[in-house]
Amino acid sequence: LVSRAGATALSRALVKNKTLETLILFSNQISDVGAKAIASFLVDNTSLATLSLGRNQITDSRAEVLSIYLSNQCALTTLDIFKNQIGGAGAEILAASLFRNTSLQIL
Repeated sequence: LVSRAGATALSRALVKNKTLETLILFSNQISDVGAKAIASFLVDNTSLATLSLGRNQITDSRAEVLSIYLSNQCALTTLDIFKNQIGGAGAEILAASLFRNTSLQIL
């Protein structure tokens, strides 16, 4: 299992990676701390097309961080956030970011 510390270390290692197209972290324990680290890696990434963060204990507060990434032009076409702890507030924030996103096809 990838923990929040593991997700932070992974995001630091991936910052310079310009070829990764798919990152699957489904069913780990990255939580909000790890989600924030992954989102910070995504800000400058232009190659990642698929990101799976399902079942990772991500809450509304990190949905906001993900929405900032989604609001910017990015290469991401698929985002899996299935079975997290994102409630109505987080869903509204994510929905608002989708109005500005032109690449995401699957959520």
